Amino acid sequence: MHERMPHLQSLLPDKALPGIEVGPGHNPICPKAGGWQVETVDTVDTEGLRAYLGQDPGNDLNGVETVDHVWTDGKLHELFSPDMYGKYHYVVASHVFEHIPDIISFLESVEKLLTPDGVLLLVLPDRRFTYDFLKPQTCVADAIEAFEQKRKRHSLKNAYLLYFYTCWYVEFGAWLEPRLPTRFRWSFAESRKMFQEYKDLVKEHYVDMHAWVWTPPAFELMMIELQLMNYTQIEMREIQQPIPNEFIVLLQPARQKLQYDATLEQKRFDLSLQSIMYYNNGAEAFVDMNKPQKNPLPGQLERHRRWRRIKDHWREARGHMREIRGHFYLLRQLMRRK
Repeated sequence: MHERMPHLQSLLPDKALPGIEVGPGHNPICPKAGGWQVETVDTVDTEGLRAYLGQDPGNDLNGVETVDHVWTDGKLHELFSPDMYGKYHYVVASHVFEHIPDIISFLESVEKLLTPDGVLLLVLPDRRFTYDFLKPQTCVADAIEAFEQKRKRHSLKNAYLLYFYTCWYVEFGAWLEPRLPTRFRWSFAESRKMFQEYKDLVKEHYVDMHAWVWTPPAFELMMIELQLMNYTQIEMREIQQPIPNEFIVLLQPARQKLQYDATLEQKRFDLSLQSIMYYNNGAEAFVDMNKPQKNPLPGQLERHRRWRRIKDHWREARGHMREIRGHFYLLRQLMRRK
């Protein structure tokens, strides 16, 4: 894991250029102490962040840096001076984007903040290897609904899925090999109690949770459709998956409007199929998820199709072999009678 941080930093512009990191916590990708000219955003101030992270003795509070902007309401770009709109070279959010109630509004803000050649770096959990395994996968309609509702707090649906369908593998909420979880995290009685409490709590307070659940192809499909529906002009540049339980997404302001054609239609369909195959953790049938993969998407569907064709041909050949063996058996019987 010590190689993770240098790799993420290598995907960003020069550290001397101004940038933004949202939710760096105690482990910033762009630490000010390392010379990064970065402004940080969190939902609490510095002391509140230290108090929150200090509840877990495993957190190293030495990594906590001064919070520059406290985000409790409104849109992300409203925290910054209008003079700086269009002047930030990167926005970073590691394991943050899936928590945001309205991700389309977040993308709108990023469009306002970034330079034309700036980048948005997201690190996202892969649902197949986390406690989100049993939750339904996010689709573009979910994101559109949250945006049209101007959602600022998580829905009852998201809360229900959190309390009733969070799952563990033994005692772990994330794992690095293809496997099935072994149990729910909470009993039904515990889940029901927390859900009932949430319905009252959410009226006055924000309660944090995963609102969005993706695999790499599902995320790419969502971004393509958001562009086509004119909900964002942030476009995909690259997806990487160095380790199984998270994937890295690089996005950028679109240089031109995405044009729908037959090639893109086929890509949407292929990504839809991949999303279903990935959804049930079936990708290991044609991808070795134990091996680090820079980009697990391109060509996988075609390799899967070739594998299925080979399997079908082999099944057909075995049928012919059985017929031939049957003919030889009859021939031997006839020879013996003579």
